[in-house]
Parts: sequence; C-alpha cells; structure tokens
Amino acid sequence: MSKASDIISRSVILSKAAIKAGNDIVINDNEFNVSNLHFRKNKVTLNGNKNRFDCAESSYFRTSRIWINGDCCSVTVKSNTTVYSNNSQCVFMGGNNNEIVIGEDCVITNSSFFINGSFNRIIIGNKCRMMETKIHVEGDHNLILIGDECSFHGRTPYPTTLFSDEGASIIVGNDSMFAHGIRIRPTDSHCIVDMDGNRLNPPENIEIGEHCWIGLDAVLLKGTVISRHSVVAARAVCTKKYTEEHCIIAGNPGRIVKRNIDWVRELPKNSGE
Repeated sequence: MSKASDIISRSVILSKAAIKAGNDIVINDNEFNVSNLHFRKNKVTLNGNKNRFDCAESSYFRTSRIWINGDCCSVTVKSNTTVYSNNSQCVFMGGNNNEIVIGEDCVITNSSFFINGSFNRIIIGNKCRMMETKIHVEGDHNLILIGDECSFHGRTPYPTTLFSDEGASIIVGNDSMFAHGIRIRPTDSHCIVDMDGNRLNPPENIEIGEHCWIGLDAVLLKGTVISRHSVVAARAVCTKKYTEEHCIIAGNPGRIVKRNIDWVRELPKNSGE
C-alpha cells in the first residue's frame, strides 16, 4: 500500500470511529454508509435485513432519530443537504421494500417521514426547503413525489401534512410553495358505502402542477388537480380537478375566483417614492 493510500485508509477509519462515537447507532446486518463528521448526535436503528442508510459526505445530519424495521428498505440523503430534527423522529419506516430519497441542496428542518407498509416511495427533489412538515404513508404501493425547488413552511403547532394510503399518490411539480397548516389527503382512510355495501369513496390521486402556491390551512382532498401557475387561497377546500392554469381558487368548496394571474415569491422592493 502506498503512503497516500495508507493515509486515506487511516482517515476513513478515524472518521468512522468518530461517527460511531458521536451517534447512537444500531445497524445489525444492514448497510450504514456514512463517512462524514457532519453526522452528529443522531439515533439510528436498522432492524431486519438488506436495509440501507446512505448519507452523502457533504451533507449535514444532526440530532435526528431514524428507525427502520423491515427488509430491503432504503434511505438516501444526497449531497449538500442539511437535515435537523431537534431530537425528534425524522424517519420511521416499518415494512418491506420502502424507499425515501432526499435530493441535493435541500434543507429539512423539524420534519418527519413516516411509512407503515410496503413498496412505498417518498422522493424529494433537489433544492427543496421543508420546515415543520409531516409526510405520512400507510399501507402499500403509495407514492409521494416532490419536484425540485419546492418549499414547505409549516410551523408549530400548524405543520403542513401530506398523507397517503390505499396505494394513492401525491405529485407536486417544481417550484411550488406551501404555507403552514395545509392538509393534503388522496384518501378518506375509512369507507363510505351505499345500502348494498358498495364503496362510494375510493382513493383518488392528487396532482399539483409546477409553480403553484398553496395558502395557509388549505385542504386538498382526493381527486384534486391544481394546474400550473395557480394559487389556492387560505382555508380553501379543494375536491376536484381544476384544469385551468394561471388562476386563483378560493372558498369551500373551492372555485375559481380569478383568472389570468401569476405569482412570484419576492415582494417588490420599496422604491422610497
């Protein structure tokens, strides 16, 4: 072994020792691929078989709790991403063949990812910001897909919640913005039946187009489609497909109240005039 290779090998060994000393880690017969010193004060428990936890070397992961119990599950945190959970449960995964991916250049603060079931996927795009947000999945074959450059601004005690069950999906386009207290649910979680026992309320997927702004305390229920460059007003309740782009949806039930609009994140600068 060359001198350079020996130095690299020693450095990796020391890093792994420091990571083990600075965290509470139980991995059993699973894969734990973390090699950076920014992984600090976390509690990690990997039970079952063939599970993986991967955190890129350039990412920060602090004071979070990760618990996986099942087989063939994976959590991937890509490069230049920060995850901080203030000693609360960040990842809970019970079941088999589940996957969570957090993209590059993300900031995830006091948020949680909960899966209880199998064959589920939660994918967070690049450059997302997520604060006080709960992503919750029950059952099997659900999908929650968040595009790039989205922001979620929940706050205590009004988190923003995305909940999926019964194999449904929630798809969010790029550059969308979510205020606090929002609830997004493609399922009712319980059955309503007619007098012959036939179900009347099956789950329906939810889709939010690119560059949409969802206002505080809005509720998006099963079958909702919000088209691109649209705004959902505060406390609106949406239950159908809004196929028009560039519109404002308000009220309960939600209806289009203004057309031919767009929005920007930045407030105009005061010209002083």
